[in-house]
Amino acid sequence: MKKLLLSLIIVSMALILSAQNGKMPTKAKCCGKMNIDQMTTIIYKPFDHNNVFNQKNSKGPIIDTTICFNWDTLSLSWIESTMEIVLYDTTNKLSEHLYYKWDGNNWEPDEKTIFTYNSNDARDEYITYKWDGSIWVNDTKTKYFYDVGGYQIEEIITYIWDGSVWGNSSKTIYNWSGGVNDEVTIQSWDVSNWVNQKKYILNYNGMMSIEEVTTYDWNGTNWVEYSNSEYSYDANNNMKEIIRSIWIGSAWEYDEKHEYTYHQYGYLLEEIYSTWNGAWEYFDRTTRTYSGVMDLLEVLFEHWNGTAWENDYRNTLTYPGGGNCFTQVIISEDWTGSAWLNDEKCIQIYCDLTIGIDEIGAMSRELSIYPNPAENEISIYCKNAITIKEINIYDQIGQMVLHEKQISNKIDVSMLRPGMYIIELVFKKLKIREKLIIR
Repeated sequence: MKKLLLSLIIVSMALILSAQNGKMPTKAKCCGKMNIDQMTTIIYKPFDHNNVFNQKNSKGPIIDTTICFNWDTLSLSWIESTMEIVLYDTTNKLSEHLYYKWDGNNWEPDEKTIFTYNSNDARDEYITYKWDGSIWVNDTKTKYFYDVGGYQIEEIITYIWDGSVWGNSSKTIYNWSGGVNDEVTIQSWDVSNWVNQKKYILNYNGMMSIEEVTTYDWNGTNWVEYSNSEYSYDANNNMKEIIRSIWIGSAWEYDEKHEYTYHQYGYLLEEIYSTWNGAWEYFDRTTRTYSGVMDLLEVLFEHWNGTAWENDYRNTLTYPGGGNCFTQVIISEDWTGSAWLNDEKCIQIYCDLTIGIDEIGAMSRELSIYPNPAENEISIYCKNAITIKEINIYDQIGQMVLHEKQISNKIDVSMLRPGMYIIELVFKKLKIREKLIIR
């Protein structure tokens, strides 16, 4: 539980601190990492999926592939663009990240990252390599340093390869107090020593969510205020509003605001981004549409024209297929003023190669989880008295929030806040994952 809390804090903090460095991003075309469903067979010549799967089998059971295409307005067809392959080890830890570019005829290697872990299963380092046309060449290395217990990150140092040795590049220093990270300092290497660049002071509310982040710049002698962001939350601890201010000489001045609304189960429905010009003025809006079972179907991006919202671009999502591979297809379209025009398409495929499609199908038919949506308790029923070895529940960012090894047919979920989760049932030969909604 200690590792989980620290992981959640670090993930949240990384997102918040990236926003503090400049204008907070409000738009992202496809195709980043998203939740995924299924496609049974995808073959893009000359890329051989079986070869990748065989490579994966020597490392672990999971493969995660994203293939992206650009729309060609001359041929009116999709043209291959990039491919990303994510590999996991036998304990489902991220082990390798591979990037390819389409050269018109073949997939050419572009970049890869190798991840290693310490004895506590915490990330030790990762090294990124660039493809020079014939071999992989060192590019950057990031090393993690922990406290004596091995859980709290104290420093992260990034190194750059100069052709013969690793040289210092940047350092992130974490200060912990009462189990939370309340200060982060960023430094850069200037040939002979570390030089301060930025500092972040973080304050938390009673739910351990960040409620304020103040950013300081180093002027060579002292820390000088740069920006301040205040975070507020709804009754379910969903982020409701972020107000960012900039230090103007002697006082804080409003800069930008983000407002969020949610579905009753915790799904994000709308984000409105406003800028300050003596008063808050709309800038852009993002709205999300879901299916009846809460699969994301559309993300619409609009811009404020001074009097009304105008279309900008949108992502539409579909989830074809079934079996032991889960696929999501995302198509990004630009608004021309009168119609939607294709821009980019990405297909993300997530496969668990340890089990077969027939096994999953048979087991799924013998399994019931109810009620779903649930409030305080769920019941699990398996035909033929099939033994469940353990039960895990994960939140929407993949963090384990519940683990049970003393299995009964009823599980207490009253401690989970409303939202969508993945429940994982571990059997002797396979794992079954189902969507679980808490209300």
